[in-house]
Amino acid sequence: MRNITSFLSKSTIKSELAHVYVYDGYAVATDGYRLVEIKLNDYCTEHIKDGYYTKEKWVAMSKAYSKKKLNIIAFMTAIAENKVHEDMRKDYKYPDYKILMPKSEDLKPIDTSSKFETSYIVDFLTMIDSITIDLSLIKDNGKFIYYENAGIKMLLMKRN
Repeated sequence: MRNITSFLSKSTIKSELAHVYVYDGYAVATDGYRLVEIKLNDYCTEHIKDGYYTKEKWVAMSKAYSKKKLNIIAFMTAIAENKVHEDMRKDYKYPDYKILMPKSEDLKPIDTSSKFETSYIVDFLTMIDSITIDLSLIKDNGKFIYYENAGIKMLLMKRN
């Protein structure tokens, strides 16, 4: 389970973007300029219910569900503590981000003259979580770059 909270919005204008959104076995985080969607494994899908998770709760769950060792007590505690605030988030409506997902025919190799916010591109590359990064997997549609591999999809808007 990945910690995807670096992609969350820090603004309070659209509160739901300050939360990780979980639905149908996927977790999504976006701030409007970048987006990450991860596929949760069966164990996480079984225990993490659809809804909104605060940054703090997602970080706690991610740490408890590390690749090296699952701390079931900490993981389940973080999930249970998130339920306390579920009623406050019932009015949230997550944006239909899937309309941004590009069609494969619209994607080209990355344009090396593209410009990005420095911290955003660092987060983007860090999220790939690999010893080596295969740049051929990062595609370009003119407005943003796109990465899809091993249960993760990411978008990063370009700067003008």
